[in-house]
Amino acid sequence: MVSGCMSDSLTADGKEEVDMTCDERMGVTISIFNWLMDHPDENERVVNQIMQIFVDEFGDLSVSDYACECCGDHIYTSEIEI
Repeated sequence: MVSGCMSDSLTADGKEEVDMTCDERMGVTISIFNWLMDHPDENERVVNQIMQIFVDEFGDLSVSDYACECCGDHIYTSEIEI
C-alpha cells in the first residue's frame, strides 16, 4: 500500500488493484481473510472495522423518531441479515 498527497496505490502479487480482474481481487480478499483467521489474537480491531463498514455499506438504515433530550441526537440502526 502506497499513500501520498497525490495518489493511493494497492499492489498485491506485483499487480495494482486497479488492474486486477474481479477474480484476482477475490483471491486477494480470500488471502486477507485467511490471514485474519490464522491470527485471531492480532486482528480484533481489523475485523471490527470490516464488520462496521460491511453493515454500513449493505445494511438497511433506520433512524429513531425521537431525539435525545440532552444532545438532540437520534439513534441510527443499520441491520443486515446474512
